[in-house]
Amino acid sequence: MFGVGLQALAYAFKGQEKEARRIIAELNGVPGSNIPVISANLCLGDREKAIELIQREFEEHANWLPELAFDPDYESVRSDPRILSTLRNIGSTNKVSE
Repeated sequence: MFGVGLQALAYAFKGQEKEARRIIAELNGVPGSNIPVISANLCLGDREKAIELIQREFEEHANWLPELAFDPDYESVRSDPRILSTLRNIGSTNKVSE
């Protein structure tokens, strides 16, 4: 489902919000789709939904979370206290200036 999530991200980048949100809704809760869906939500300006999905990824022990500390795609949420807490919990605070 990662590829379908990438479609949502592509639509979001192209400004086709309706199509992006349709795919995001279809992927709600589908395993393996959260990384591109998080990025699509950020692209659409929906920080809260992106943070909610990141927190869900933390609860599910996702192995990609250290990327939050340095990947420019997550810069807009990196300073959020919930994300900082997540980074602390996974031991990635040394890469983030608080």
